[in-house]
Amino acid sequence: MSTVCFRAFEGSSLSVQVSELLGSLLKAAVESRNKTAQRTASGAALVEVMELLLGGFTRGGGGFLRASGDMIKGTRDVSRDVRHGIALTCTVLVFSLGSSWLEQTFSQFLALLLELVSHSRSSQTPAEAVLTRGCVSMVLRASLGGVLGEKAQSSAVQQLCVTVGAHRKIIESSVCVTLQQSLKLPQTWSTAGPLLTDQSTALVDSVVSVLVHPSPAVRLAAAWCLRCVAVAMPSQNAPLLDRFQFD
Repeated sequence: MSTVCFRAFEGSSLSVQVSELLGSLLKAAVESRNKTAQRTASGAALVEVMELLLGGFTRGGGGFLRASGDMIKGTRDVSRDVRHGIALTCTVLVFSLGSSWLEQTFSQFLALLLELVSHSRSSQTPAEAVLTRGCVSMVLRASLGGVLGEKAQSSAVQQLCVTVGAHRKIIESSVCVTLQQSLKLPQTWSTAGPLLTDQSTALVDSVVSVLVHPSPAVRLAAAWCLRCVAVAMPSQNAPLLDRFQFD
């Protein structure tokens, strides 16, 4: 069924409807797995679902006989429509499963998304890399802004801070996560202060460390994140300026 949906995304004007169908089916699969197994199976069900979507994102929905050779070689192009449709499916899945589920599985969900964005087949060209980062950022933005409550958003941003440090050497992941931090900061005015001053989070330190990344895209994303810090918390402007003064 997933393969049929992936094919339906190709050049379709019904991407939203198809993504709602596939997202609902995947939600049912996750819930069914959780009801028939232990509570810890929630993570296993998520891995299975994300691996299914990862396969579609990196290989598309071509038939086995027609596309198997290209899939093995990794040369088959996956259309923009298919990847956008899969991103919409992820969003539908998260909204369907709800805030409690996302709070419990956010760390694992984030890791699986970054596995997608840093996969070699999803960024074989600069254009593909930009598209992939846009798709993953769209899923994260919808998940954080539309599903999680304010307190859970703070915890999610803390996890993003940790992830920036862990993925500094992965260009696509660094750009995606750093930009996502930027997008969230202006929306968490009441909770931005503790995030910036908490030494365990070290949000500013995490972002500043990315400023020396060899990729211009990563440096630009980090600079944009610091700009959002200044907008969210004007009191941080002077410390930031002092930090970047050179002798």
